[in-house]
Parts: sequence; structure tokens; C-alpha cells
Amino acid sequence: MEKKYLKDYKKPEFLITTTYLDIKLSETETIVKSKLTVVVNKEVMNLSKNLTLNGTDMKLISVAVDQKKLSTNDYKISQDCLEIPLNSDSQKSWVIEIENSINPKTNSSCEGLYLSGSTFCTQNEPEGFRKITYYLDRSDVLSVFTTKVSAVKAKYPVLLSNGNLVEEGNLPNGEHFKVWHDPFPKPSYLYALVAGDLALTATNFITKTQRNITLHLYCDKGNEHKSHFALESLKKAMKWDEDVFNLEYDLDIFMIVAVDAFNMGAMENKGLNIFNSSAVLANVKSTTDQQFATVESIVAHEYFHNYTGNRVTVRDWFQLTLKEGLTVYRDQEFSYDIGQKYVKRIEDVKRMRDYQFIEDAGPQSHPIQPDSFIEINNFYTSTVYEKGSEVIRMISVIIGKVKFNEGIKYYLKKYDGTAATTEDFITSMEHVSGKNLTQFRNWYHQNGTPKLKIESHWNESKKTFTLKIEQIILKDQKPFYIPLTYSLLGISDKNYEDKVLIVDKFKEEFSFENLKTRPYISLNRNFFAPIIVDYNYSQEELDYLMKNETDPVNQWNVTQEVLKKSISNLVSNGLSVDLIPLAGFEAILNNKTIDNFFKSSLLLMPNEVYFFENGYSFEKVWQAYDFLELEIAKKFKNSFLNIISELQKAVESDANRALKNRCYYYLSLLNDAEIENAFFKNMVNATNMTDEIAAFNLLCNSKNRELKNNTILAFEKKWSHDQLVMNMWIAAQASVYSQNVLEEITKLEKSEHVDTKIPNKLRALYGSLSHNSRTFHSADGSGYMYLAKKIIELDKINPSVSSRLGNAFTLFNKVDEKRKIKMREACELILKGQVSKNLYEIVSKTISV
Repeated sequence: MEKKYLKDYKKPEFLITTTYLDIKLSETETIVKSKLTVVVNKEVMNLSKNLTLNGTDMKLISVAVDQKKLSTNDYKISQDCLEIPLNSDSQKSWVIEIENSINPKTNSSCEGLYLSGSTFCTQNEPEGFRKITYYLDRSDVLSVFTTKVSAVKAKYPVLLSNGNLVEEGNLPNGEHFKVWHDPFPKPSYLYALVAGDLALTATNFITKTQRNITLHLYCDKGNEHKSHFALESLKKAMKWDEDVFNLEYDLDIFMIVAVDAFNMGAMENKGLNIFNSSAVLANVKSTTDQQFATVESIVAHEYFHNYTGNRVTVRDWFQLTLKEGLTVYRDQEFSYDIGQKYVKRIEDVKRMRDYQFIEDAGPQSHPIQPDSFIEINNFYTSTVYEKGSEVIRMISVIIGKVKFNEGIKYYLKKYDGTAATTEDFITSMEHVSGKNLTQFRNWYHQNGTPKLKIESHWNESKKTFTLKIEQIILKDQKPFYIPLTYSLLGISDKNYEDKVLIVDKFKEEFSFENLKTRPYISLNRNFFAPIIVDYNYSQEELDYLMKNETDPVNQWNVTQEVLKKSISNLVSNGLSVDLIPLAGFEAILNNKTIDNFFKSSLLLMPNEVYFFENGYSFEKVWQAYDFLELEIAKKFKNSFLNIISELQKAVESDANRALKNRCYYYLSLLNDAEIENAFFKNMVNATNMTDEIAAFNLLCNSKNRELKNNTILAFEKKWSHDQLVMNMWIAAQASVYSQNVLEEITKLEKSEHVDTKIPNKLRALYGSLSHNSRTFHSADGSGYMYLAKKIIELDKINPSVSSRLGNAFTLFNKVDEKRKIKMREACELILKGQVSKNLYEIVSKTISV
């Protein structure tokens, strides 16, 4: 399959300055009429004689150039493009009119214009617009869009598109129309259209210049009570962007629409954000605390794209991290400012380690700005988003937060209304700060996670503490420019608190002189660099840092290191209680000064994938986890019960719920009938979804079959009307650690709650299976083969979903030989069929490494 390369980028020969769309909606035959003002791109020499427009999965009805209708002999049409001859020697501007039809009902890809239930909606990033009409469907062609959309009024009373509403009225035969105009030039991927019989929740926001902005959220009728939190989150984001970056919203209305069938979390279409319903609808009874935080973050993320992505967009898709990494950085900073900063930071760091580090070490590893791809949809990755955000955060550390914020403002002003590159962003930062970031650019062009191997030495006679640092990176790579934040603890010298070392060579040595005593080193504080720190802490250092670390992120990290060390010892030396140092765990439980949310984070076990990545035996790791967690549960049973008793008397809060449910998790491992019956009562009597789903998840793993079945039936009976909640019901059952999970998943497939046209359902079922390591990585290969067959089926329906599920095989090079043979068989089965290029790229890379 053909690869695209960054080095082959060429400017578009033609541009489209204005786009007028007249769309008459019908489930099976939507008619799209486009009127395009096409001009020669003056920056391009040696133009071709043909205008080549992208287009697929549609029926062409007519083409006209400057009001002259073309015959079928006057143009060329193929499976994915339309070529129209233009004489650019004598003419520099044309009006192209195209009429075509599409069938939204048969479009199961959730790209272009399709039906989510009975609602029309669009998803055009990155290249979905070509499924609506023929167009220059590329991110560097910006046009001013006007849309007239019409439909039967009784069925589709709500008609939406980008920009401001400028006209509306009734038509014959019970139809009506609305005309939307967006005055800001945008590429086709930011175009949106929604039509349906939807409920509306409305509010408003007064900007800093006293403009009154209308805020609308549309959703299925009956879900209005779940829309208020998202609108309040939107207001917070709008206010924050004004306060921090002086960015005021630029249209008269901002709209959000919630749909069930959506490949992504949400889409930042200008003025009309379309959301996966799971990422925007929230209510205490049906939404967990974590989901509330996710909704707030995603609403902010999509709003922040209004400037970092919309007003300044990307020149080509190789620049994807320019808008996504920067906007993730912005939504993270927003969350830190309005919430529990360090708990949120720990969650972000954990996500980096559990997903991005694994991606960076596997067959799908790529730089945050890749230099080639077969299918761009496959590069909406943790690397582009989360690592991209961390790379931008490093710039803020290197040049300072004040200069960084100035750089953002300079960048947005200079490139407003254009399609920019990552280079444009970096040079903006250099311009404002005066800092040379030449070597720092390696972060954009080199893949993999840098490892710093660090050794310390204390010279007692000279009172000198020395760090020897070696960068361990991939072969033939240049050294990264790494801001290593640190603090020397246990000394009174203020000069060594919260400082930054610049590590920019393969091997370096740093000395700290005239110290009275040997310090304890705290490295990569706040995880300001997305790196692996390889420092062999002694037990004495770990014990000291467990009690005295002043950086919350590193305090969590030290706890993780202690637990990792315990598991490693259990794997290597056998399952012995003597190998488990639980003093630190006990100290955390008894510490009354730690915030309960933070305490909950400290009590969380490290992700087992860390051990699989480092070649540990699957079976021995599972045994070690079971042994360690059970010993913790037995030793601290009374402590857990006392904490729960205290929290039940306290005021309800997300922090208290987090700690309480962490304690319940450990107690569930005791298989105590009295405790499990208490879980069932908790589930039935819960006043919030956080507690209810926590109890449900624990009971799904109960060895009491009758209790487990009663739990599943009771939860289903209560929540069968709410499909977002039922997604959690599906996921919990697919995540159970038991030998018959595949049989249970087969039964779930036939459930009325599983619909293969809705990506959320597929992620809940098969995504949960792929993360259920004991089932998916079963030694007999049954998990691999089961998922492979499902991926083949799903690829015919939705290639975006199938390719993401294909990432489940990313540990191919890390598993033992027996599993590798089984995994290869599963992957080769996938590649034998006529699979999409999305899926082919993922799976072929996996087994070719």
C-alpha cells in the first residue's frame, strides 16, 4: 500500500476562497450542490492543466465551470478523485459547480456525512469531507463556508452548521431550511453539519469585552438533565482562555452536539463541536467522578482548539501534533488550575507511562512529527497527543512560563488565518525568548523514549556530590535536549531546590560542591521531561524519599518504585512475605495529612505492562501481583475497614470516594462473604455512579457465582434504559479475570446492548478484552485468535475501530516465544483478508519488526 512522505509535500496549485453548499438531506439519497470559487495559488509555479478534487463513495450528477455544464467527456472521474480541465494560462479564477448524491444510511465508517441513530452528523477530520462532495480535501486549503441545509421539518427540526445563523425559512412539502455562514476561513476537515430531532439546553457567556455569546448543547431527548455540567465546563474554559492567553471567543454562538456513533471523543469543528455522547453527557447518578473530570477536560480541549487548531490550523497532517499536542497542553494546564493539580498531574504521568511509553517502545513507535504514513487515521496516537503535550511543556520549562505564554500569543497573532507547521511554532518561541532551540527540535523528529542512566557519587572528604548521566537512545539518533528538574533533599542549602540541569550530550557529569552532608536526589520533578530515569535507588534512599519527598509527583513515583521492586523480587526469588517491605504502605495509610485523593493514588499498584515490557514471565507477574495484593489486604484489613468507616461519616466528595473504593478493592481480594454482601448493598443503595460502578466491578470478579449473576442482572434491570451506563456494564464483564471470559463475551455480543455500528459499544467489549491481560495473553493463544477474528469482521464496518483494536498486539516483540507464535498466527490471519489500509498498516508493522 502506498506511503505518503513529509518530504514530498507540495503546496496546492489551486485554492478555494469561498465555498457555498446547498445540502438537501435524505437518509438514502442526500443531494449536495457545491459552488466553489477556485483561484490559482500564486505561490506555485508550473501549474498543471487539471484541477484534481478528492471524492469517494458518491454519485456524481453534474459539473459546471463558469456556468457552463460539462459533458462526461470533459472531465475524468475515478474511484477517489475528479479531474476538471482548467486553462490556467489565460485565467486565474473560476466558479466550479458540482452536484452529487450520497447515501448516509449505508455509511457505517462514521466519516463524512452519516446517521447516528436518526440524527445526521459529520466527522471530517482528517479526510472525511471527500465523502460528502468533491473538494480539495487538504488542511492547507482554507475557504469561507456558507451552508444552506434543508430537510423535512417534522423529522429534522434542528439544522446546524458552522458559524452564525444568517437565514431560515419554510419550503414546500413540509421542508424547511437554514443558512449558516462562517466568516473565518477554514479547511474542509473543520466543516460540520448536524440535523435531527434533538433537545436543546441553552445558556450564555459574557466575554471580557461584554459580548453576549449564546451557548447551545443539543442531545437526544430525555438526556437534557445530563447537559448542564458540560455547559458550565465550557464557561470555565472560555473564562480561562481569556485570563491566561487573552483569547476571546470570536463568533456569536457556540454549539455542542452529543451523538452516540462517533469514532473519536469529540471534534472541534468551528463553532459546532460534535461530541461522542460519552464525552459530554454527565449526571451524578449515571456518571462517575472520573468521567466528570474527563468531560470537563474534553469540553475544554475542543473549545481551546478554536485558536490552536482552527484559527491557526495545520499545513499538512504530518504537523498534527502542532494542534493536538499544543491543545492537550492547554487543556491539562486548565485542569491543573481549576482542580486538584497534582492528582491530575499524576493521572497524566501515569497515562504517559502506561500507554505512550509502551507505544514508543513497540512496533508503532514514531516521532511526534512522523515523516511517513499509509493512513493518517493511525497517527491519532498517544505519541502525537500526550507526548506532544509534554514536549511543549519542556519548552515552557526551558524558556520560562512568562516567555512561553508570550510565545503562544505571538504565534497565534502571526499565523492567524493560516495553515502553520511545527517549525513555525518553535521559531515563534525562539523569537520571543531569544533561546536557540535547534537541538531541541530532535524531540519532533526522533522516536523512542530517552533513558537517562544516572549514577551518583558522594566524596566525603571534598563534600562533593556528583551525578554521572548517560543518554541511552536509539541507534543513529542525536542526543536529545533534556531539561532535567531536580532537588537535593536532606540539606539546608537553598541553592539546590527545584533547579534544572540541561542534559544535551551522550555523557555528562554534574558536581555539587561544599555540601555539609550527602543529599538525597529527587529527579525529574513534576515529570517535566517525558523520559525514563534509570537510577538505582538504595533501600535507604527509597525509605527517605517515601517520607520526605516534597514533590507530589515524585512522591507517587517513589511509591511506585517500591511496589515495582517488591513485585520484581517476588518474581525472581519466589512468593515470600519476607520480600514485601510494607512499612511505607502502612505509613501512607496512617498519614492523616495526605489528601485522600492523593492517598488513593499512592495506594494504586503499578501497571503490569511495565513488567511485560521488560521481559518478565506473564505467569510469574500475575502470581506476584495476586500474592502482594492479597498480603496487603490481609495485613491492613482493619486499617481499610477503619478508613471506610470514617469516610462513611464524612461529607461526600470525589476524594473521599476515591480512597474509600481503593480500600474496598483490597478488601474484595479476601473473598469474604460478609464483605461481598456489603458490596452488593453498596451497589443497590448508592446515590452516585462512582460508588455504584465500583461495587459492580468488584462483584463481577466474585467467585460466588450466584452473587455475581444477581449483581449483573440487578444492574442491567436498573440501567438498561441508559446506554452510556450499559457501556460500563459491558466493559466490567469483559474485564473479569476468569477462564470463561471469552464465553461471556460471546454471550454479550448477542445482547441488545451491543450494536456494532456504535464504536463505544465495540470499545467497551473488545477494547476491554484487549486490556484484560490474563485472557488476551492466555498461553494457548485463544485471546489473540478471538480478537483477530472480531477485528476482521469489524474492519468491514468501521476501519477506524478495527485498526485501533489492532494495536492490542503491540507487545509482539516482548512476549515469550510460545505466545509470539500464537500472536503471529492471529496477525497473519488478519492480513490474509481484504483489509482496510488502516488495519493493514497497524498489523503489518507489528509483526515485521
